[in-house]
Amino acid sequence: MELTKENDLVSRINNSDLTLLPLISSNVSKTPHPSKIFEYMACGKPVICAGAGAIEDIFSRSEAGIIVPSGDLEKFTKSILHLYHNRDILDKMGINARKYTVENHSMDVYMKNFNKILNSLS
Repeated sequence: MELTKENDLVSRINNSDLTLLPLISSNVSKTPHPSKIFEYMACGKPVICAGAGAIEDIFSRSEAGIIVPSGDLEKFTKSILHLYHNRDILDKMGINARKYTVENHSMDVYMKNFNKILNSLS
């Protein structure tokens, strides 16, 4: 599989039923969350993620994905098959993903928070 050009990324995500984020467990992957996760969720796609850290909190609050232990290929595969065979869960996670992203990580939310910070400084 070749790398996807940035212009084609949203189209490719939208043509998918779900998205995968196979992170390797490390000190770095436990703290931040890759922006890629919000691209996937903004497109209304559930995410199956191998790894831990801040992403666990996002999935706990949004109910938009599944976390599996990093390196556990069997659980990763079972999670894919579980969503494949349970379209209602897949669809609900996709709706949750979009809703969570709009309510918490949209440009409007970022601008409101930025304005609050600026106003608190004056």
